[in-house]
Amino acid sequence: MGEGKKQESLGRVIKGLSTLFENYGSVHLNFGQPLLISKFLARNSSDLTSKIEEEKENKKNLVKLGDTIVQSIASSRVILTTEIVSSLLLIKRRMSFKELLEEFDMIRKDLLRRKIKIGFKHIEDSTPEIQN
Repeated sequence: MGEGKKQESLGRVIKGLSTLFENYGSVHLNFGQPLLISKFLARNSSDLTSKIEEEKENKKNLVKLGDTIVQSIASSRVILTTEIVSSLLLIKRRMSFKELLEEFDMIRKDLLRRKIKIGFKHIEDSTPEIQN
C-alpha cells in the first residue's frame, strides 16, 4: 500500500523551500486586541458567600468570556467577495448576472454599514484591498 518513505536530503529540502516563494493568492491576517483573562475575571467577579452562588457566577463569567472572545474574533474578520458570491449562488441558484450584482451590492452595503471589513481584488491589478 502506497510508496515507501523517500530519503531526506539537503537537495530535497532546498527544492521544497522553493514552494514557499510561489504565489498562492492573498492572505488577510488580523490580530485583535489582547484579552487578559486575569483582568477580565477581576472586572467581572464579585465577593460571594455561597459555593453554589460562586459556581453560578463562574458559569456566568465563562459565558461572558466566550462572548467577548467571539466578538473580538468577529470584529477582526475580513469577508472576501468570493464568499459573498459563493453564498449567493448557493442560496439562489437561478439568478441572472444582473440580479447577482444587485444582491452582491446590497450585501456589500449592509456589511459596510455594520463596519465589517470586505476584502476584494480589482480586476485591473492584483493588489488586494480591504474596504472599511
